[in-house]
Amino acid sequence: MFIFIFCSFILFHAFFDAKLPAIDIPEAETVVSVPLNDQSRSQVVNAFFSMLFNLNYLPLLGKDPVDMEKQRHVLGVTSDGILWIHWLVRYADQLLSHGKPVMAVKPFTEEQKGAWDRMLHDVEKLQKKSKKSNSMEYSAYQQLLLLIGIHLFKAPEESAELLNDVHSCLKKAKKKEEEPEWVEVMVEILLSLYSQPSKLFRMVSRNVFKKICPFLTKNALQLILDVFDPEAEQNEEGAIVVTDDKDQKKSSEDQEEESSSDEDSSEEDGDDDKESDNDELTVDEDLNEVFRKQLMEALQAGKSLGGEDSDEEVDDETMMALDENLSSLFAEHKKRIQAKKDEKAKIREEKILRKGFKIKVLDLIEVFVTKQPESPLVFSVIEPMISLIEQSMSSESTQQDQDFLRKTADIFMNGLCKSRRYCKDVSELKDDLHDMMERLLKRATKQKDSSVALYCFSASLYLFKVLKGNKTEQPQVEEKKSKKKISSAQTGVLDCLDLQRVTSLYQEALQGFMTKRNSPLTLAMFLDLFNRFPFICKPLLSIVLKAVKDGARQHQQAQACSLLQHALQNSCLKQTLSPSEWVDIVKEGVTQVTETLKMIDEIKVKVDQEKLIKCFELLCFLIKTITKQTLDIGLEELPAVLQTLIKKEGFGKSTRIEDLYWNVMTLLGFTRPKKAKKNPDQNVAPETNNVSQKKKGFLPETKKRKNRKKATPGNEQNPTDEEEKKETSEQPGVTKSKKKKNKKRARPTGGGKMEAPEHQAGTKSKKKNKKKRMSGQQEAEDKDNLKEAPVKKKAKPNSEGEGDLQNKRTKRKKK
Repeated sequence: MFIFIFCSFILFHAFFDAKLPAIDIPEAETVVSVPLNDQSRSQVVNAFFSMLFNLNYLPLLGKDPVDMEKQRHVLGVTSDGILWIHWLVRYADQLLSHGKPVMAVKPFTEEQKGAWDRMLHDVEKLQKKSKKSNSMEYSAYQQLLLLIGIHLFKAPEESAELLNDVHSCLKKAKKKEEEPEWVEVMVEILLSLYSQPSKLFRMVSRNVFKKICPFLTKNALQLILDVFDPEAEQNEEGAIVVTDDKDQKKSSEDQEEESSSDEDSSEEDGDDDKESDNDELTVDEDLNEVFRKQLMEALQAGKSLGGEDSDEEVDDETMMALDENLSSLFAEHKKRIQAKKDEKAKIREEKILRKGFKIKVLDLIEVFVTKQPESPLVFSVIEPMISLIEQSMSSESTQQDQDFLRKTADIFMNGLCKSRRYCKDVSELKDDLHDMMERLLKRATKQKDSSVALYCFSASLYLFKVLKGNKTEQPQVEEKKSKKKISSAQTGVLDCLDLQRVTSLYQEALQGFMTKRNSPLTLAMFLDLFNRFPFICKPLLSIVLKAVKDGARQHQQAQACSLLQHALQNSCLKQTLSPSEWVDIVKEGVTQVTETLKMIDEIKVKVDQEKLIKCFELLCFLIKTITKQTLDIGLEELPAVLQTLIKKEGFGKSTRIEDLYWNVMTLLGFTRPKKAKKNPDQNVAPETNNVSQKKKGFLPETKKRKNRKKATPGNEQNPTDEEEKKETSEQPGVTKSKKKKNKKRARPTGGGKMEAPEHQAGTKSKKKNKKKRMSGQQEAEDKDNLKEAPVKKKAKPNSEGEGDLQNKRTKRKKK
């Protein structure tokens, strides 16, 4: 319910005004105190068409979720089964018939009101038919009529003419006349709708075009193709009118649709700025001469007014007259420059609009190719689309041109050439299709860019597939059937295909690929030909075998090797050959490869390596087939030729070449010598031992925490003496001799410098022996200190507990 209220509110305030209060219309219950100005109303109109576009994609709103799940694909329809746009048109008609309280912003004339009523009548008829047949065709026509009808409120004159044309087309379509001119009129209407900057128009036009595709004629299709013809653009005087953005603001739906185009135009701004700078230079060059002549004439006129002597002072009147002449002259010059700039800017903007229009019209080509691939009219699309690709490749590479090229190539390759459905009955068109195939192959060989040549070659393969048809199958494995089918293939006709003519065409193309140094054709094209049509390999193999040795360059010789290997690996080729022919081809391949290897002098460049790799791969395959099938082919000459290759310069640089070489040699019965392992030198051994003895990863003793704050040897006694005094004051039972023992234990050996720690790999026994030695040395030092120290009276322990504590402390210090 909320959607109905919201839509009716926007529709009312976009196209109607409430002059008096009306109780039965919620939007007109009260009159607006401040009426909407033009700017606000234009924003409401844009919001209405944006809402209308979203309503066409709105899913079905129902109460039962099961029904909603079943009819999930139904879009743009209310729960009652009525189109949303039809409901809005009914509401608009109710407002028109209400009378004085509600008035349209742009009142209809009698002619426009008649077009509106006729549109409603046609929609009701179509709705009745759609209920009977449940066809989406009638709903598409309904959408078209309703959409043009609702645009009567925005552009009354143009919409009224379109409604009359659609009405006449529907009448003729119902009568089913022998000359269906109505299709051509309908295509013109759809093209005019595509020129509008509205995504909703394009969506509806696309749906309508899907329904009229089965009735499309050659003239109707030519109307679409003329959009892409550059000669037709020059003859026509502006099929697309360039309008200023200031006068007509884009709607919100247009902004959504053209957001990508805005980004593209922003990317093109840099190029446009550069072009504008160049344009200024060219404009100055064109106008400079004219301006100089006029300036000289004005100055000479000033001199003549001033008198014969140029040294005399000029009067004020003559100076004022000269100033007026010069100012008018400079003003005219400035106007001319600005006019030239505006003209060039208009031409540039018109080019952008034309390119955008072409990108939109490509949708119609895509719909026709995908919906009617079995129509014979599809063949008339091939050459114009290749011309489009050529023009886009040669033109300036702006972002818009790249998008156009990408879309065209995608439709051509995926929608047309790779389609599984095609026209089956071409008996009447076979001569024309053979001529087209010849033109396409010659066009491919003359291209400068191999990518464009690929599209021409793919189109020729598509025509090959169409002419061949599905009636004649390839020979089977059985011998009896294969002989019959081979003989039928050799007669030269497969369904509607003239095999002899087609073979000569591809032989010429292959000969050019192998003999010309800069051929636009590639290996992938002929591989595709051999994969899809193996029966044509046999007449082409003679050219490939010669090219293994006599190719134009080393690159062509390598390509010939890989093409020959791929052809021989195809099982269908062997079925088309007799056993003797198969042996002859394998034998000829071995001889051609050996002759090619004899011609190799050095292996330095990457092309030499590529050629050698392809030769070795082909040899591996040939030797395996000879041994597996036990063919009577001699290989006596081959080992000697291969052994000479090792001595060639640059042979051992590539490991892949060496591995492939020994693969061939092992197939011939030779064994690859094992490489001797390098023994480590004796001089290196002690160095490694020394390196292992180095204590890496350990901190030196001077940087350890216990030795970090160590003082000099002369000052070491002061802090220790103070500490001893403190300990003696705190511990009365401890004598000076014991304190000196502790002091000596704390000192490092070697005069304050600690020795480097031993390696972690030392055993536990070494650590125990070291502890015993240190304890023996400490005991001897303690005895000496006791003898030298003055005798003092020992303090008697007060109790047994104090004596035990003292003994425990002495034991801990000894430990």
